[in-house]
Formats: sequence, structure tokens, C-alpha cells
Amino acid sequence: MQLVTLNNNEKDIIIGPWEIVQFVVNDGEVIMLQNLHRTHDVLFSYTNDLSREWFVLSELEFLRTDRTVFLSGDSPAAEIKLATDRGNL
Repeated sequence: MQLVTLNNNEKDIIIGPWEIVQFVVNDGEVIMLQNLHRTHDVLFSYTNDLSREWFVLSELEFLRTDRTVFLSGDSPAAEIKLATDRGNL
């Protein structure tokens, strides 16, 4: 697995095969993410969560967060795109 950190002002996120993406949310920022893939789920975990529990963001679902998250696809062979509202608030 490869860790990719996004902390600039990316508006779209691509989770490549065998990647875990750390999506950094800045202080005071609230981000909406949407899984754009129609057949694969996105797994996400909050970076400051001591339990390191993974949650599921199903196809076309939204996640609203003010915390930095780790994102991974449910299939190591799939490339999954997520849209964000970063920069549009």
C-alpha cells in the first residue's frame, strides 16, 4: 500500500489502486466529499480516531467532515474518484 497526502486545495480526489489517501482538512474548514464511483465503496477513517475504525462511503453518497480522513477503495484494483466542495464555499 502507498500513502498519498493531499493538503493543498485539491477539488477532486483520485484513489489509485493500492493507495491510501490522507485528505487534510484545515482548521475551521468543513468539507463535503462525494463518492462518484457507481460500483465501489470508499472506506474512510479519521486520523485522530484512536480506535482506527473504518467506515463505508457507498456509491454516490456524501460525507461532511471537519476532520482529516484516510480514504481507501474497497477494491485494490479499482481507481475511485471523489468530488469535494473545497474552494467553493
